[in-house]
Amino acid sequence: MSRASSVLSAPGQVIANAIFDTFAAVTPDGTTFDAAAVQAGFQAQFDNPLIDFGLRPFYPTENATEVIDEFTIQYNLLDPNAQFPATLSTQGGYIASPMWLAAALVDPTLNQAPVGTGPFKIESRTLDSVTRVVRNDEWWGGDVNLDAMEFLPISDPDTRTDLLNNGDLQASQMFTPDGPFCAPDVVQAGDDPAAAAPLVADYRAVDPSLDLLFLICRTIDVISLNFARYCTDERDALIAEAQATTNDGRRAELWQEIARQINDAATYVFLDHTAWNNAFRAEVKGVCDRTSPDATPLRCSITGATWFDSVWLDQG
Repeated sequence: MSRASSVLSAPGQVIANAIFDTFAAVTPDGTTFDAAAVQAGFQAQFDNPLIDFGLRPFYPTENATEVIDEFTIQYNLLDPNAQFPATLSTQGGYIASPMWLAAALVDPTLNQAPVGTGPFKIESRTLDSVTRVVRNDEWWGGDVNLDAMEFLPISDPDTRTDLLNNGDLQASQMFTPDGPFCAPDVVQAGDDPAAAAPLVADYRAVDPSLDLLFLICRTIDVISLNFARYCTDERDALIAEAQATTNDGRRAELWQEIARQINDAATYVFLDHTAWNNAFRAEVKGVCDRTSPDATPLRCSITGATWFDSVWLDQG
């Protein structure tokens, strides 16, 4: 559960979103949230040989961040990136207690008892069984509706669905297509193209800017996050332009062309597609009522993870 010692999958991020925030004032152990705390959390990830594979391609080796003053930190990117704030909405932006991070380096068992700035605090965790979090009454963001939540790993989808339908679970991770960044003329070939056609027609990719490390040349190495170990200078140039532009229309055009090039080069042969979503019973309310401190509506879910600060249960 540590943001600094492991790469969290979508289920891990669901739990972590209850414990960590990307904006806060004080952690539950009393540590002040300031630029130095943000830098300590980022550097802990940057120094980790597992997590740094997803960070180092985008930052200089030295001085990846700079503390400007008590409440200002500067991220020094290698390339312009208009979508950079989105990278701080997931594991890379989790705010953890520097005291906890330091203690966990000495005692790795503390990785299972994270201290963050989120709307919930971890009460107990049995690995591969149950993780229980309780309301953080001192949360900087205001009132939290739920008293507690329990997360259970249930690998069998039929069992998961039965438990949800029977009311033994209030929420479950499911799959559904969504997103604007597809090229309509890119089609998927397979053993049964006719059966695949309706799936292809519905496919919409989630914002691809968060997945650059799987595509660009600089992530090809001894251990390669560009799994196909294939890239071209032309495609990298398109990706760089898409990353830098603030024009949504132009950005969509660029990603559609990138998708065509990946398809034409047969870079990957996709055997299945996972579009994460979360299913909730009717009594679960407020999932999409999240707002920023300035009341801007926020996304309900990203890459399988959702948030819980606005969730409440209708028990009427």
